[in-house]
Parts: sequence; structure tokens; C-alpha cells
Amino acid sequence: MSLLPGNIHQTTGTSETEAESASSAESALGAKELYRTLVLAREIEAVERAIIARGEGHFHIAGAGHESSAALADFLTPADWLACHYRDRALMLARGLPPRAFFDALFGNDASTSQGRQMNVMHSSRALNMMSMPVSVGNNLLPAVGAASVIKDQPDAPLVYASVGDGGVQQGDFFEAVGEAVRSHLPVLFLVQNNGYALSTTTLGKTFFSLPNGEAEEFLGLPIHRFDGVDVLASRELFGKLTKHIRHTRGPAIALMRVERLGSHSNADDQTLYRTAEDLAENARFRDPIPHLREQLIDLGIADSDLLAIESEAKDHARAEAELARTAAMPKLCLESREPLHADYLQRDEYRGQVTTQAVTMRDAIRDSLLDALQRDSTVKLLGEDIEDPKGDVFGVCKGLSTQFPGRVVNSALAECSIMGLTIGQALAGARPVAFIQFADFLPLVQNLYHNELASMFWRTAGEWRCPVVLMVSCGGYRGGTGPFHTQTMEAMLAHSPGVDIVMPSTAADAAGLLNAALRSPRPTVFLYPKNLINDSTRVTSPDIAKHWVPVARSRTVREGSDVTLVGWGNTVPICEESATLLEDLGVSAEVIDLRSISPWDEAAVLASVRRTKRLIVTHEDNRFAGVGAEVASQIAEAAGEPVQIRRVTRPDAFAPFNLANQLAMLPSAEKIVTAAAEMIGLKISWQSDDDGDGEIETITAMGVGASDDTINLVEWLVQEGEAVTPDQVIAIFEAEKAAAELFSPCHAVVEKVIVAEGESVRIGEPLIELRRTESSAKSASQQIIKRRPILLESKQSPATELSVKPVANATIRLTAIAAAHGHEKVTNEQLLERFNFPDKDSAEIIKMTGIESRNWATSDQTMLGLASEAVEKLFAGIEDTIDQVDLVICATTTPDKGTPSLAMRVLHQLAPERECPGYDISAACSGYLYGLQAAHDFLQTRPKGRVLLITAEMLSRVIDPEDYNTAILFGDGATATLIKADASDSNGNEPGLRMESPVISGRGESGEYLRVPLMGSSEAIAMHGKQVFHDAVSRMATTLREACAKQNLELNDLDVIIPHQANQRILRALGKRMRLDHAKIWENIHLYGNTSSCSIPICLAENWDKLPDNGGKIALVAFGGGFTFGAALLHS
Repeated sequence: MSLLPGNIHQTTGTSETEAESASSAESALGAKELYRTLVLAREIEAVERAIIARGEGHFHIAGAGHESSAALADFLTPADWLACHYRDRALMLARGLPPRAFFDALFGNDASTSQGRQMNVMHSSRALNMMSMPVSVGNNLLPAVGAASVIKDQPDAPLVYASVGDGGVQQGDFFEAVGEAVRSHLPVLFLVQNNGYALSTTTLGKTFFSLPNGEAEEFLGLPIHRFDGVDVLASRELFGKLTKHIRHTRGPAIALMRVERLGSHSNADDQTLYRTAEDLAENARFRDPIPHLREQLIDLGIADSDLLAIESEAKDHARAEAELARTAAMPKLCLESREPLHADYLQRDEYRGQVTTQAVTMRDAIRDSLLDALQRDSTVKLLGEDIEDPKGDVFGVCKGLSTQFPGRVVNSALAECSIMGLTIGQALAGARPVAFIQFADFLPLVQNLYHNELASMFWRTAGEWRCPVVLMVSCGGYRGGTGPFHTQTMEAMLAHSPGVDIVMPSTAADAAGLLNAALRSPRPTVFLYPKNLINDSTRVTSPDIAKHWVPVARSRTVREGSDVTLVGWGNTVPICEESATLLEDLGVSAEVIDLRSISPWDEAAVLASVRRTKRLIVTHEDNRFAGVGAEVASQIAEAAGEPVQIRRVTRPDAFAPFNLANQLAMLPSAEKIVTAAAEMIGLKISWQSDDDGDGEIETITAMGVGASDDTINLVEWLVQEGEAVTPDQVIAIFEAEKAAAELFSPCHAVVEKVIVAEGESVRIGEPLIELRRTESSAKSASQQIIKRRPILLESKQSPATELSVKPVANATIRLTAIAAAHGHEKVTNEQLLERFNFPDKDSAEIIKMTGIESRNWATSDQTMLGLASEAVEKLFAGIEDTIDQVDLVICATTTPDKGTPSLAMRVLHQLAPERECPGYDISAACSGYLYGLQAAHDFLQTRPKGRVLLITAEMLSRVIDPEDYNTAILFGDGATATLIKADASDSNGNEPGLRMESPVISGRGESGEYLRVPLMGSSEAIAMHGKQVFHDAVSRMATTLREACAKQNLELNDLDVIIPHQANQRILRALGKRMRLDHAKIWENIHLYGNTSSCSIPICLAENWDKLPDNGGKIALVAFGGGFTFGAALLHS
């Protein structure tokens, strides 16, 4: 057949004379430059193979023989888009990708376009509109067509180049991509590079163009333009005609380029195993486009010496670029797969509507949110099955939108893969697409493109490309007429792909807020909405939908409680609420948290709740095994730092049946949650049914005919009050949106009360009629399972007694002054080594191990009382307050020299013998200062104008083992005194010092196996298991600091100063790295004083009191100590 059918010539208007003129006018210089590109591509390939042979590289893929696609470049404009094939090396060079990019990618260095993340043969360039190449064969095709749908009507008639091998056209994506391009008439040039092999498998007679009965001339109505890629100049002529045709018609074309693969598929392949030596030799001799082009250039008058110079230059250029790439810096490991959220997103306050009589259901909230997005952003596009009017989506969430925005709200083909791939391409081309998958059960159909393209795009391109697709998916059970493949939620499968936000609302307010946020996020989002809740009239919101805002990763505490934490999302949230109500009747206080955001999730909020309640139940509809509940449970167990009880209430690892009664029996329920909570708490309960059969009132509620029905109209009652009815008797006629239907009696009964009059409309789920049963009978399988209520039989625990102290309104707690005292002897590393006789050690080693250069030790005439009193005297010497005004004295110490009296009371006696106030010591090791702050905070909440004196005092030098090098070098002696005051009348922060938030403290029991400090005067000494303490210290301080920040809605980066317990410089540095903190924010003075246990934080604070940030500064204190104890506190300047 001819290379171009006549209609193409007619469309382009090119006569034979004009063609001859164009051919004769072909610039020899242009052909020469094309030769330069092809030769450079071949030399790059040769250098790559040499690098791999030396063991410096790992992977190479052959492009030799495929270079003729580079001839297309002369006909492309900057506005065109490319979805390249992995053998398109020459075309990528011709498009403008620098030669070094291939070597940067090969070495995986920091200069590569993916910063070493993407496989080296898969390139991309946002500046060149060269889409990130996928590894999965054919994955580039649907996104390419999606991009074409965005650029079709742009100026200069841009097109999209989508290339694939002859093996790749066997993928379903190819058929869907060409089908969509034909159906929507999109400007796509599909180039099939036919080398006859799908790796080692021959493709002759096995493709759309090569059928078992011969060669095809067209596909889906598109002519197949065949040409020989060995002839580069002829290929160039055809590319020119095809691009001109596409720009003119704005429709697609298919070109089939016959090429030879002159090398093995990759360096991991050996084609001599499946190709004959004769075949390979003949192809190398006759089917190589570069020698063929060289002969043509000679015929065009290009001197052989010029071509030799090009070839020599290409070799030198390739080698030089490779050497630059070889010595380039290596990339840092990047574990962040999501694009950071912008400031406007993060700074916007959550808004969930207000109390109003104009109630909006979840379905309408979703539709109004989409409407707002379409109105304010012209790049928003909706694509899905049945979303255009009059259907407006199977659940009606798009009703009316296509009428208002024709061409932007579009029905897709019945092909989920197309929906996913097309919207990915639309997003890459600058649109804000919203993709609709009718049921979560169909998500496995899109898993390839979802996981390998959508989720990975930002990470694999080092942030060069973003793909903010919002994927709308209905999900969940608890509804009749569904069954195994219309009830799943699939959130665990979705969340297993890094890089995508996964959300699931349980209310109309959260649906609007989460969707509004997703439609402004730079990240892809899966918006799962429970179809059982979309018309729920009890979970509505106000009509100001555009104002709603719920950011990702933020949960909502639906109900506060103290005994058990219930965590759910979607359909399980109202079940948790019902469970909490039932538990309340048993005397159990349950906290309910709606996670809302599944990935990322609000670990801090759940952790804070569980630390209070000590019990967690996570419930979800997805499978139990490897469900999100397992992840929540494990992360909380790891981070809690204390014993907590955890249970999961989930769907068993089985499919949900169509039979509604069986479906409800297998899904999470209030009965299952309450039973689990009772077992955790130690309650023995039984369940009692309210269904006593005869005489029971049966309330019949409105139900729709279709999934999108939210109201029905009661047309006619066929019964009246007092009339007897029988099972399956028709009692009423009603109309839904699409059809009329009959209402049946479920049992033998008498009509007790008609609630809705004829002609009235009523929402789905609202009561229509009450029947009084006249016979005991089982309910039909179509009815809901009988509700039961728990009865308490026995409690194995005593109810907890809380101290009910009413806090002072608007009380502010402030650290107003601080002072420190030290041991009088300054001991350098050199002096210590000499004193304890460690001849094989030196000061440099101590500094390397610990960061310590010196420490202060108490002299023989110093006592604990004297050292503590010295600090207190320094404190009051510099302020107007006196110790006689103090209302409480707290002393934190790890080294008390007496059991009683406490050091706190002895200091009070020494310095204010007439003063009467409470005082006590606390033993919380290195966390003692934070434990003391917590005690002071709680005390002052109930005492306006109150004052607390917090002392820390340590003489660790007197309990060290002089023969234990690892501990002898660490510790120093010191004492501090801090005045903490409350002023309930001053909410403006005018008091001097630092305002303190309520500290976060916790602990995990430890026998002393890993860290112990003996009583002073005993024969024992400090003992420590360094590695275990190091690990726990870094982990617990990180977790506790995050929790303290989360409690105040702060991010770690919001902190200006962090003062950790000065345990060991290695711990401080590890903490900074773990939390990705700017090390300049972490204050250290361990080099001067060593580890002074509870004194280390206040010593550092006192030493830098005048250097603290100005008004508005945020200072964090964080510690880990023996016991184990840990805590954190936030201060504001």
C-alpha cells in the first residue's frame, strides 16, 4: 500500500510538484545536523555500554536502529508534548535533552532529572513538555491522550507524540488510548516502532497491524501509515506530512515505523539466544539507519571529511559528558513522596459549616463543592461514567453540572483504566481533573496507573511534575442491593501507594471541607465517600459549601471520653458514636475520633487520646488482614511509650454477601465494638433485644428505587389506620426520581399511624408509617438486623475517681525567673583521665563520643542542701519576689542525700523558716524538670497569683564508678531554681518571662536493667546500657516533642529554639536528624557542664535567658530519663 493515502494529500494540499520542490529544497545542512544527532545518540549508547562493562553502571537499553524517530523533531513546536518510547534516545536529543542527561541518569547522580530515583532509561523534562517515561510498557499512552484533550484547542495547534513498541501495542492501554483519541478526535500522533520483537517474542501476526490473516490497513478507522525507519530522510518527509495533517484536522494518526533492533533488548538480555547469527549480521549490514543516512549525505554533496569530523566530535562529546556525570555529586535519599502543601493551604482555618435550618446532605455537599470548583477554576474538568445529565452520576453527585459546564463535565468510556490514565495526562498538562470511579470495587482495574504513575509522579521526577488528580470513589456497605463487588472500601490498597492523599468523610461538612481542600491541593487525592451516608439527613451541613475547609491529615474528635478511644472513618464513625452512647449506659466514657484522613493520618491526635484512655479500638469496613487499622494499631503501640490495650473491629477476611442480613452481620457494628470495649475494661455484659415480637411497633422508612434517590413522593396509601395487613401486602405507591414503586408490609400487623400524607415528599430514611405487629415472626432477610442493648452483669474494676478541680478562667502560667549554681570544681577531660587513670584514652575521644570538654563537680565541702540553696538565693537576689511568697516548693533530684525530710522542705526551712506551704521531691531522673513543670502548671491552674518554686539539684559525681569509663566521663553536678507564676487576670502576656503550655509527660516502666542511679552513700554506682538508652532517648524525645507540638497545632518547623536534655551530643545530633530539624535551633551547652540530669535543661535555659527570641518566639524543652521517663513542654516568649 502507499505510505500515505490520497485523502492525506488532499487534506494537506500538497501536489507532486510541490513535493518535488520541497524535496529539492531540502537543506543539506539540516540533514547534516540530523546526522549529528543520530551519531551522538549512537555514541552515547556505546559509552553507556562501556561504563556498564567497567562495573560503574547497572542498566542500559538498546536504541540502535530506532534513531529515525529523531526526524520528527524538525516538525515539533515548543507547545507540542512528547510521551516517548524508551528507545527514543535520538528523538530526545533532537528535542533538546542535553547529552549529559543520559549519563547523569545512568550514574543516578544528583544532577539527573529524577535525582537518582527513576530508572536511568526513563527520562523527562517539564521544560521540553517531555512527559516522565513509565517503566510499565504502554503506560505512557493514556496520559498522552489525556494531555491531548487539554491542549487540543490551544493556539498554534499543538499535538502529542505517543510512541510505543510493537510489543507494547498488545497492552490494553493501547487499544483504549487509540479508541479515546478517535472517539474524542484528539491531536495525537501514535508512532509504533516495529522491530518485530517483544523482547524475545516475535510479534508477526500478533498485533493490530499484523494479523494472523495478513497486514491491516487501518485501525479503528485510522489509516496505518507504514514506512521504513532505515531511510531517515523518507521518514522525515512522512513525519512532516503527518504533523501537518494532525495540526490541520486536530485528529489522531497512526504511523508504523519498521526498524531493526541492532542490539540486545538490554544489557540483561542476549539476543543471540533467540536470533540467528545470519539475521543479526544482515541487519547490521543493511538495516542500520546511520550508514544509510551517511550515504545519502554524500549524495547530497556533504564532504566525507565533514562527516568524519561529526563522528569524531560525537565520540569526544559523549566521553566528556560521561566523565562530568561520573564525578557529579550523589543524591541524598528522599523519603518524601508527597509535594509539600503551600502556605495558603496550611494557614487556612478549618470550617465545617454552622447550625442552620437549611440542611445540605453529603450528596449535595459534594455536588456543590464540585460546582464551586468549576466556577472558580477554568482548568477543572470532570471525567467519569454516567456523570453527564440527565443521570448526573449513579449517586447524583454531578447532577446539573454538565448542563452548566458542557465540555468540562464529560462521560467517559466504560473503561476505568481510561478514566485514570486520561486524567493523569490532563493533570500533567496543567488541568485540575476530577476522575470518577463508580465503586471502590473497580479500583483494582486502575491499580497499575494509580500506583505506578499517579502516586509516583512527584517523587520519581524530583518534584518537576505534579499530578493533582482528585479521584472520586463511592464505597462501603450497609446497604441493600450491593453484594461482594459493590461494598468494598479498598483504602488499605490505596494507602499502600506512597504519594497520594486518601480521605473518607462521614458527614456532609467533612465531605465539603475535604473535597474543597483536595481541589486546591498540589497533590493527588483519593476521595472515598460512603454511599450509605450520602443521603443521611442526620449528618448534614450548612449551605455555605464553598467556605468549608478541612485540611488533610487532621482528625476530628467527635466525642470526648476518658476510658477508651474509638477510631473510625466513613461508615464506621456513626457506629462508633452509637457505641459510645451504649457504653455510656454501662458507665464507660468513650472518646470517638473520626480519622477523616487515612493517609496521611493524624497520629498525634490519636496518640494523645490513647495516652489518656490507655485503650484503643480501631474499626473499619476493609479487610482485617493488612488493613489500615493494623497500621494505626502498630504505630500507636510503637509510639505510646506505655502499656495500652488495642483491638480491631473490622470486616473479616471474606467478601461481603449480597444477603443484607448476612452482610450486616459480618461488618463492624456497635454490638461488636461495645463487646470489645467491655472485654478490655473488664465488664461482663449480656445483650437484650428490644424485639419482643407480638405488639412491637414496626416503623417503615422511605427507601429509594435507585442509588441516587434522596427523596420520594408518597402518591397513594392503600391502607388506613386500624386496618390489618399481611406480609408482602402492598400498602402504598410512591414515586422516586426515575420510577414509581410499591411499598410492602413486612409482617402481620395493624396500621398504628400514617405519618406522611399523600402527595408529600420525604427524604430517604425518614419514617412513613407505623405498624403494630400482631404475630411473632422473624423479620424478612431484607430488613435490618434487630438492635440490641447491653446489660451490665459484673464489673471487675472500680470506677476511676478524678480530682475535680475547676481551673482558673484564662489563667496564664509563666516562668518568670531562673538561676543556676554549679559544683565548685571545674574538671577538664585531661584532669578526669589523669584522676581516674585511663591511660589509653584522650580528651579528643571523649569529645567525639559525648561532646563534653569539661564538667563541674561538687567539692568536698558542698552538700545537696547547700548547692540547692545557692541556686535559690541567686534566683531571688535578682528579682522583687521573695521566697516568703512561694505557695509550693518542688524539688526534682536523682541523687537525694536523705529520704526525709525532702530536699524541698529543707531548702524552705533554711531560707524561709517561718514560711508554711506544701513542698515535696520528685524522682523522674533527667525528665525531672519537665515533670516539675507539669506539677507546677496543674497546681497554678487553680490558684490565681500563685507562685511555685521549682528546684533541681544533682550530685552525680558522688555516685559514678571511677572504673567505668563510659559513665565516669559523662556526669556533672549542679542545681537550678525557677520561679513559676500564675496570673489569671492577665491574658495579654504582659508578665515578664516565658508563657508555658501544659507539658506533655509520660513514662514506660523499667527495672533498672538499662539505667540506674543508686542512693547516695551506697556501695553501688551509676550503671547504664548505652546503646539501648541511646535508641530509646532519641525515639521518645522525638515522639514526645511531636505530640507537644500537635497539642498546640504547631509543626516542628514552627519552633525557634529547642532545648533538649543535655545527655550526650550524639543523642542531640541524632534527634535533630531524625526530626529533620535545623541544628542551629537546637541549643547545646553539654561541652561545658556534661550531663547534669534534671539540671541540664534549666542550666541551658538560665545561661541563655537573655538570648531567647523576642515576643512570639516558640521554645521547646524535651527530655528522656531513667525510669524510663520522658516529656516535653512548649514556652512562648
